[in-house]
Amino acid sequence: MTWDRDGLIAAVALVSGVAASVLLVWDPQAAHGSEVDGRVVATLSFSSADVQRRPANRLGWDALGRGDLVHELDALFVPPGVEARVTFKDGTQLELDERSLVVIDASRSGRRNVSIRQGSVEGSAGAAGLALTTPRGVAQLSPQSQAIVEVNADSVAMAVTKGDGKLGETALADGERGNLNAAGTQSLGKWPVVLAEPARSQRRFFRGEPPPITVSWQGATSDARLQVARDRGFAFVLEERAAGDGSYTFRGGAGVFWWRVVDDAGQSLSESRRFTVLEDVPPVLVSPRDGEVLLSNDKQLAVFSWVGVRGVSRYKLELSTAASFNSVAWEREVEGAQLRTPLTLAEGRWYWRVRTIDDERGESGPAAARAFRLVHSALPEAPELLNPEIEVEPARGK
Repeated sequence: MTWDRDGLIAAVALVSGVAASVLLVWDPQAAHGSEVDGRVVATLSFSSADVQRRPANRLGWDALGRGDLVHELDALFVPPGVEARVTFKDGTQLELDERSLVVIDASRSGRRNVSIRQGSVEGSAGAAGLALTTPRGVAQLSPQSQAIVEVNADSVAMAVTKGDGKLGETALADGERGNLNAAGTQSLGKWPVVLAEPARSQRRFFRGEPPPITVSWQGATSDARLQVARDRGFAFVLEERAAGDGSYTFRGGAGVFWWRVVDDAGQSLSESRRFTVLEDVPPVLVSPRDGEVLLSNDKQLAVFSWVGVRGVSRYKLELSTAASFNSVAWEREVEGAQLRTPLTLAEGRWYWRVRTIDDERGESGPAAARAFRLVHSALPEAPELLNPEIEVEPARGK
């Protein structure tokens, strides 16, 4: 077989291209297959909307919702305007701010390890402690300690909010801060202004109109300023006012807000805190429809379904004989947006409604009630005319 010069060049280019593609796609961690992505280590215990997840042996991203499982070596990205919490089996918790990217590393010696590629994470260590690896170095938390770690362009900031920890090789006590860059770790001491209420990462749920939020702080001088913004970087400050009085009632509607106290030059005198105002939206009922006849008995299952609320996985279905629900005759807690169950209640007119269940906000307000008619045996069919063409004339009077 003979090859011309152009054919030989094309063949070499093809082989080189395939080899390059394999090198780009191949991940040494993914070569272990199910060994690296089969172990469940945590749950997405809260998310205001879906976050993005990429398992270790895949290139694509998929959606991860509240209540979904998290595996070792999963990469998690929190989209803009979204916040999430990951709860591990050992008690460790991570509060992830918007635009944060983390990778759940394999634990070592019982200590949970997480890599922060970008963004901000508030970590609460379990019984064995927590290590947060960043591009600049490692932030370590002692057991039962808490800290906020933020990855910036050329440095890493850490603020211990409970217990103690280390940034690089520098120990930090409760309330102390540190900054790690190419020159090493700089200890910054405690913030001169202490934020009081609302608590860090607090979520406030409302029905109807968004409520006013009162923020308070301690230690501000007369020239200090309070700032409230929509973003962590305070690029767009919604409100700025004198901070000498120590409190302010803010009414900004629904959404995510950040607040802090700064000096007259705009330099931070306190930590930056986030609070979220969320509308408590009830589920939308789907089936049975209003007035529908529902057949159910010991063998025939009744099916109730509704449109799930974003970020919620648990619901409560309630039945009553009165539209006012002054008394609830039957109720069930449900995982997901559907329930199949036998109903042996008395036949007749019933009303049903659904509400959400949440560990933080408790039970939501219910959806508007719908009526249905419950029967335990099939309704008799209408008689069928065998010879509909025969006409019977009524007798005429004589």
